[in-house]
Amino acid sequence: MSRYLYLLSLIIPLFFLTACGGETSDTSVEAALVENDIVKYASVLPSSAFNLEQLDDASFNALSTQEQYEVADKLLSTLFYAYTYSELKTRIDSSTFISDINNQLLYDTNNMDEVESEIHDTEHYYSNDSKPQNIMLSRFALMKDLDKNFFNHWMSYILTQTILFSPASELDTVSYPDAYAVYNRLYYHMQDEVSMRYSTFEHMMSDENWRRFRSPEDNGREMLEIYALDNNDEDVPFAAQALKNWHLSRYAYTLVVSLDRNTQPLSLLGDMHFTTGVDFYSALANSDSFTKGVVTRLVHFMFTDTDASKQSQIISKIVSSNPEAWSDILKQIVFSKEYLLHTQRAKSIEELTFSLMKKLSYNSYYYTFNNLSDAMDKMGQSSMKYKLGKIVRVPLDDISFAFAQDYLRTRIFRTRSIDATLSYNPNNADNDTKNSAYIMSDYKNGSRRGVSSKIFMAAENYVTVENDANATNTNYINYVFNSILNRPSNAQELDVLLQHINKSYYNNSLLYENTDKDYQAYIRYYNRYVLNYLIFEYLLRTDELYFYKEIK
Repeated sequence: MSRYLYLLSLIIPLFFLTACGGETSDTSVEAALVENDIVKYASVLPSSAFNLEQLDDASFNALSTQEQYEVADKLLSTLFYAYTYSELKTRIDSSTFISDINNQLLYDTNNMDEVESEIHDTEHYYSNDSKPQNIMLSRFALMKDLDKNFFNHWMSYILTQTILFSPASELDTVSYPDAYAVYNRLYYHMQDEVSMRYSTFEHMMSDENWRRFRSPEDNGREMLEIYALDNNDEDVPFAAQALKNWHLSRYAYTLVVSLDRNTQPLSLLGDMHFTTGVDFYSALANSDSFTKGVVTRLVHFMFTDTDASKQSQIISKIVSSNPEAWSDILKQIVFSKEYLLHTQRAKSIEELTFSLMKKLSYNSYYYTFNNLSDAMDKMGQSSMKYKLGKIVRVPLDDISFAFAQDYLRTRIFRTRSIDATLSYNPNNADNDTKNSAYIMSDYKNGSRRGVSSKIFMAAENYVTVENDANATNTNYINYVFNSILNRPSNAQELDVLLQHINKSYYNNSLLYENTDKDYQAYIRYYNRYVLNYLIFEYLLRTDELYFYKEIK
């Protein structure tokens, strides 16, 4: 139920009560929206209320053309999204790129019933109860639009990667469904505009949280450290006393709250006053320290390579805007000038993968997202696994990077989806099992996965210059560069690639001619796929594929 329907359900009975002569007051509605002294709902702040300076259309349009593409890609890929090159160009040329993206996040345009039905179709995607991440990952690829649903799923995912809400599946006390419980609760709360304070309050009292931090002392200490940045050991006994009747059953791994609760009034941090365990969690979620705590955690996660003094300035500005919803923090960060123009950091594998999938119109298959979660484990970027979240968001040691590059090479770039008709290929014309329609309907067929031959590799994406192989190859190279790196190749890159192409059998491949024009189109298409191998292999060696760079 949305916050507005909830309000309506409260107001209508109050209206009839008053009309019939009963007595009530406006504070009745307000009280119903407060539970355990926490305001339950919080409308998201408008961008005009953000104190961290935001990038708007005017400042975006003042950038050079190249900078606009770099900033647009940084914004979109941060959100696990991208547009094809032609669509991105159209959107940037509109002069309202930033406001358009902002507005998209306010409305539901994805058909989530269809998305969920597809995700949970076990004939289409590999399902494994021990790998709940597969569901979360596949959803980002299957949601077509960047809308409110997409953004709320993105925020839910980001929060579960941090120390704030990590399900900590690496622990022996944690069960795999805990990841669903934590993630889904966050998502539903965002959809219903539940405040970040109340959302955290519910999480702190959940079985899932107690399976991560199991004793009154451990749980009290960690809640103070995580959400209030309170590392004072002298405060732990007070939290533990309030939680003295709470514990995790060592047999059922279930939270048990007995009746011998604390009765002595306690206080911490100046504005926390509590007696019972529920009081403690409520006071912590309501404290001034809570806002700074959660903002600090998210700033550290998003600005990983920013120096401490700059991080402190960013934190202060966000805190001063009085955020009460997760969007007030995360949207303020992602659309800020500080993030889009002045920061640089390594991209996470999720940012790389989902951005490339959208750019390449990538078609997934049965094992696509299982392969991604397996690869993330090898890279040290496992999702929802670590007890304290991803302390290092993107490990850059040699082994981690080698696994990341190998994943991109073998699972993304060196793939070709047979989603274009093959009827013009004489070798396949009479074989139904090699027909593209047949292959695309079979999710377990490896030929289904990969770079779209129908969309990304379509001939209309670049200009063919008849009788000029060099110009044609140049146009195709720049199309691929623009699609992946949001810029054309430079003179040195173009020279190196053309030299390799000119020395090979495929020098004139994009201009192949045959009296059978259908077969000619097929061979030209196949040769674009071969050139992709060479171009993609070069792109895998560019820093800008793996890093967001500072624009100004």
